[in-house]
Parts: sequence; structure tokens; C-alpha cells
Amino acid sequence: MLEGRAQPLHVFARPLSSTAIEVVARNRLSRPLAGQATVACDGGPATAAALAVRPGEEWRTTIAVAAPAPGAMPEHRLEVRAAPAGMQPLAETLSVAVIAAPRLAAAPVIDGDSGDWPGPAITLPARLIDLPAFGKQRERFPLPPPWRGDGDLAATLRVAWDAGHLYLGVTVRDDVLDPAPAAAGQGGYQGDGLQIYLDGWADARARTRPGHDFNDQAFTTWWGGGDSPQVWRDFAPDQQVAFLKVGTVAAARCAFRRTADGWSCELALPAEEVKPLLLRAGGVFGLGLLINDRDQDYRKRALTLLSSGEEPLGRPHQYPFVVLQP
Repeated sequence: MLEGRAQPLHVFARPLSSTAIEVVARNRLSRPLAGQATVACDGGPATAAALAVRPGEEWRTTIAVAAPAPGAMPEHRLEVRAAPAGMQPLAETLSVAVIAAPRLAAAPVIDGDSGDWPGPAITLPARLIDLPAFGKQRERFPLPPPWRGDGDLAATLRVAWDAGHLYLGVTVRDDVLDPAPAAAGQGGYQGDGLQIYLDGWADARARTRPGHDFNDQAFTTWWGGGDSPQVWRDFAPDQQVAFLKVGTVAAARCAFRRTADGWSCELALPAEEVKPLLLRAGGVFGLGLLINDRDQDYRKRALTLLSSGEEPLGRPHQYPFVVLQP
């Protein structure tokens, strides 16, 4: 972001589709700005355009990008240069990761096996977060046990949709399955399972301050013991935009399954439970994900979807974007 008191422009980007990214520069001054701007994408040639923007208004340009290959989550790098007349030139590097979510002609069977989904899954990079122990566990584990390679924690991801549901499928390589108990409630994240974050309007980068806002929400899902997987809403959007509450999401369908080298999870979130996110072709939202790992010790590690390698909580401006395909 080009932000701070000395910066006249707030610059951000978001996809308009899986093949087009919009770059926006908002004038934060009380006078008009004019000059020149250039945008280069993924090391390609820079595209130049005149910069003319009134106070509080926005300058926009659209950059074409290649469609994501099946099973890929491309992360586009945009170099933005702005030279307002009479001011020092400004420079910003933006990163935009895109997941193209297919629309399903038939709903998948939610049984913990996403093999019936179309196309390949996305292999997630090993972006691992080591987590400290607390209380008495800190005496036993002053440092997190070391990661032992892909067999200890690695994952693939699928995202899809239809008019009625948002679907997520995650397959995890994990040598020890150790979920939280069924009654964990908000503590479900302490065992093997998923934490899912939604920036419903994909607007976090448009704000000058980081953090969650009124259209964001988060879920935790975990095995829960036996055949009773749990889905819990950790925080909800504001009531003005969605009548949703913190707690068990009874309408969600979720299934876990043991695999030869770990576990897998399928989750179907009804359209009413992801509002104000709208499930429609061309829709865009931000997605954060943590895959937690506990091996009969404590939640010592998690795999994150963020390219920064950080936790998604409080960082919706770093989430990859999901584009709902026609």
C-alpha cells in the first residue's frame, strides 16, 4: 500500500475475473492529482497511462493476465509507478493470488473424499507457521518439534461452488491424526482441522488500515471424534449485512476421512451461511486458510494459505482471491 501521512495515493489491486486484474489509485489529498502512471505485471513490459484523479476519487486501469492452469494458484506481481506532477515519484509492489473456483453442475457427495470433484487440486506451498506452547506444555516443549517433511504436514486444496453452496475440499498428509474433542467449541482449532476465513466483499485491500471489517467471518472445522465433525463460526459479519451468529453452523455439511497418509475433509457451506458473500458467476472474495497440526502434543504448527507465511487472522488484505467461474 502507498499509505501514511506523506503518501497522496492509496494503491491496491483485485481481480475482476480470473484473467483481468484492476489496479486502483485513490487520491487521499484535498486537491486534484495529475501526471503519469505505469503498471508492469509478472516482469512484463510496463503499460503507461495518464494519471488524473480528483480529491477522494479513484484512478483505475485493467491488466490482462493468463487464465490459471488447472490445479494452479498463480500469484501475480504488479509493479506500480506513479509520478504526480510537482511531487516525488511513488512506487508500489502488489501481489494478487487467484483461485479460479469452478461452478459444479452436480453437487459433490460430502463424504470426505474430493476425488469426485472436476479437475486437479491445488498443491499448497509449504508455508508453515511454528506455534509456541503455553502453560505447562511450554515446560515440555520450549520449542516446537521440528517439521519432518511433507509426511508430517502438507496439503492440497479445492474450491468450488453452485447456487446453493460454497465447497471446500482439503487433503492433508499428516502422520498422526489428533483432532480436538467434539465438545471443543471455540477451542476446536487446538487439534487437527481447518480454520477458514472469508473476506466476503474482497475489499480489505481497498482500506488503508489492516484488519477485519463488517463483511468478514471465520469458521473452524474439525473431526470432533467418531462420525460427528464440527463446524463452528468463530466470528460473524455485522448484523446489518448478514443475520449470522457465532457458534455451531448446523446447516453446514462436513465430512472427514482417514487416508493412507493423513486425512481429508469436505465442507459444504450453504449460501445463507456465507453472506454477505454472494454465490454468483464472476463473484470475488478473499480466502484465508489454516491447516492445524497436533501430534499428541499440542497445536504446534499450521500450514497457511498466505504467501507471507503468516496467520490469516487480522490480515484479510493478504488473502488470495477466489473468482467464481461461470
